Amino acid sequence: MATSSEPFLLSSKGSTRASAYVFGNKVITLEGKTHVLWLDAISTVCGRTFDHATETWSEKVELFEGCDNHTNPSLALDADGHLHLAYGPHGWWGNWNSGCFKHVVSEKPNSIESWKDEVSFGYNATYACLITTPSGLDCIAYRGGDPPSPLMFQKQRPQGGWAPAQPIMHQDIAPQYTNVGATIVSDQEGTLYIAGHFYNLKTDARSTGVGALKSTDMGESWTNLAGESCDTPVLLNESVAVPHHGDGDIRLGGLALDASGSLWISSGNKGYGQLSNWTGESWRTIDLCAFLPEDRTADAGAIAIDTTGRIHMTVGLNIPVPQEESWGHGAQEVFHLVSDDAGNSFECTQISPSNEALPNWLPSISQGGIHQPIEHPVIVYTHGEKGVGCSPDTETDVYCVFID
Repeated sequence: MATSSEPFLLSSKGSTRASAYVFGNKVITLEGKTHVLWLDAISTVCGRTFDHATETWSEKVELFEGCDNHTNPSLALDADGHLHLAYGPHGWWGNWNSGCFKHVVSEKPNSIESWKDEVSFGYNATYACLITTPSGLDCIAYRGGDPPSPLMFQKQRPQGGWAPAQPIMHQDIAPQYTNVGATIVSDQEGTLYIAGHFYNLKTDARSTGVGALKSTDMGESWTNLAGESCDTPVLLNESVAVPHHGDGDIRLGGLALDASGSLWISSGNKGYGQLSNWTGESWRTIDLCAFLPEDRTADAGAIAIDTTGRIHMTVGLNIPVPQEESWGHGAQEVFHLVSDDAGNSFECTQISPSNEALPNWLPSISQGGIHQPIEHPVIVYTHGEKGVGCSPDTETDVYCVFID
């Protein structure tokens, strides 16, 4: 069903979160060139370009400096072929750029060599998910605001700059650490879909579920997927929840739209992974565990849908270990799942060479967009020690794999 290239070493100086945060797109392919971004230690946004005609890679280019290993470059593409990039902060941590993203546009179409039009925006921001919409304006979803940080939405203003941040999903809890997994996509008509999970420390350090909303007016108002009006920010409730089998730490893996505009959401918890499709009236849920190796634990994985309709996912699968040992465990490996029958079945293939000492993990996959259809997905992953904290000088290897 699908084949993959041998992993190509992009860098041997990667950050401990070089390819992390799947909601931030790291890959753009346009007119015979594939641009890949990642983080070198500790927080340097780097890129390389693959020329498909000559089958050669450019040299590594160091682009920008961010806050720490949460710098998370997030790429989008406009109608003229210019790349758009948001990157940088880790909320209020370290007060980098006053907790604001930096947003830039490539000087030339289809090139990462130089950038222009730097603008700062955001509110205690981190974990960017940037997209370009049919209006030509960018939108972003992220974790931000005051603790407990909600899922935030912002959009560019037609006259320039960015509109104020809007909280879209939140939790009614005392100030504490939260994670929202904020992810946003747009269809060709400009309808926005946004999703996130509801993780905090109060509920024994887990997420209680995943929710999704949509907007047909560029975020001026929001509804659930059935079109029923919602007052934002919403709490997790049945009308916005993505059904999930099993209890535990339920995390959002990713969003994707197929050619018909149908929404797909991947989610998972420790030991269970699923793919959910909103049919327009109800949810269809696909159990991914049946397609994964029996000796591996399932998890939420990033999702991409190519131009032929094939569904691709990438997941980092571990052997069964206690939850407190799972982060950065040496047995983690990267697997690719692909379905050519609308999720009824999947082929699962390990794409990272096995290494029991150090993990192959944090896989990201190409994210589609209105100007960036995916013909052949690209997976980027990290190999190396997990490091300690947010700013270790530990170096890792960063690999890239092309899927045919």
